[in-house]
Amino acid sequence: NDGKLFTDNAWQQGSINNYGLFAEYQLKFKLWMFVFSGRLGFNQSKSNDPALEFVEFQGDSVVFQVNPGLSLGVIKSFNNGFKTGIWFGHAQRSASLTERYINYFSVGQDAYEMLGNPMLDPEENNQIDLTFSYESSKTNLDLNLFSSFMHNFISSEIVDSIPTKLPTSPGVRVYKNIDRAFLAGFEFSWAQKLAFGMQHQLAFAFTYGQNTSNAEPLPEIAPLDFRYSLMGSYIKDKLKPKINFRYVMKQDRIAESFGETASPGFFLIDFDLSYRISKSVKVTGGVYNLLNNNYYEHLNRPVKGGIGPIYAPGRSYLIDRKSV
Repeated sequence: NDGKLFTDNAWQQGSINNYGLFAEYQLKFKLWMFVFSGRLGFNQSKSNDPALEFVEFQGDSVVFQVNPGLSLGVIKSFNNGFKTGIWFGHAQRSASLTERYINYFSVGQDAYEMLGNPMLDPEENNQIDLTFSYESSKTNLDLNLFSSFMHNFISSEIVDSIPTKLPTSPGVRVYKNIDRAFLAGFEFSWAQKLAFGMQHQLAFAFTYGQNTSNAEPLPEIAPLDFRYSLMGSYIKDKLKPKINFRYVMKQDRIAESFGETASPGFFLIDFDLSYRISKSVKVTGGVYNLLNNNYYEHLNRPVKGGIGPIYAPGRSYLIDRKSV
């Protein structure tokens, strides 16, 4: 095939025009604050160069959608440094250019050919958040709990009846709406100043996702992620050592219709040391993945028909000089 040129009409010159109006009103009353906001979006999409094989399967049309959004939040402050809040919101989003018009082309972390759907309904999210925070001269605490009820959740699934365009592709995955889905989780962070010029930071996050239409987990949900850092500041903030710990749980809540496979947990230790030589020059040295663990993130996992996961680097070293 030397000298031959092939052109793949991957996005079909798809285009999206977005227009929107947004308004917010804040009302403060003593230690209370109320926040009202609204959004109205107008979304129009079309394909300017439709491919014949795409039109035969998905059709060719101009789509116009209206996406309203509304939220209400209440924050209560306390004199001892605590704050708590509750938020209610409804939001919609129209599908992206890829989700609508990708034409038998691999654009994800795997080799599946993706096929768009111009007739996707807007994704609707009804969410409630509870927030708690505390701030003092030495401590900062933040906790966010959320629960989300989704309608027309935009995802994709493998369709075995559709032939691939390339013989090396494991299959075709088509974008679709999931009628009902549920998401819930939390994010927590804690920063505190310690004695002898030291401070530490802790953070972890977790999300649970479920396709309630067919009792299958939602795809592309990262597992629980725990991070802890211990750092110091010495010689008038010139010398700053830091050590990081990270633990990620295994993820075995997977969507087989998406082609997901489970991913193992892992533990990492990183260490770096920086020294500011002058006001404009800083030198940093570090060792990352100190234990030389063989690991990969869940979103870089192996998939059915793939060649394996995308592994992160092993033990690595860095010496860097920066001018600031």
